[in-house]
Amino acid sequence: MRFYQVQDMGDFGHQYADWFTTRREAEKRKREIERDGIDCWDVRAYDIPTTKKALLAWLNINGNPTGFGGC
Repeated sequence: MRFYQVQDMGDFGHQYADWFTTRREAEKRKREIERDGIDCWDVRAYDIPTTKKALLAWLNINGNPTGFGGC
């Protein structure tokens, strides 16, 4: 299952992540964030597995305390 993510650097250095089902929606959100003068990363596509075992493995690789795929 493919999802798209937009991450931005919010107040006080906190990272925020928004998830979307289409690239078009994600790119629209990215433009909105940038119009507000907030630093934003490119739209990222994630192929997220749908079985429990594969999803757990994916989360153990890609999940972290600052947001999925974040730095």
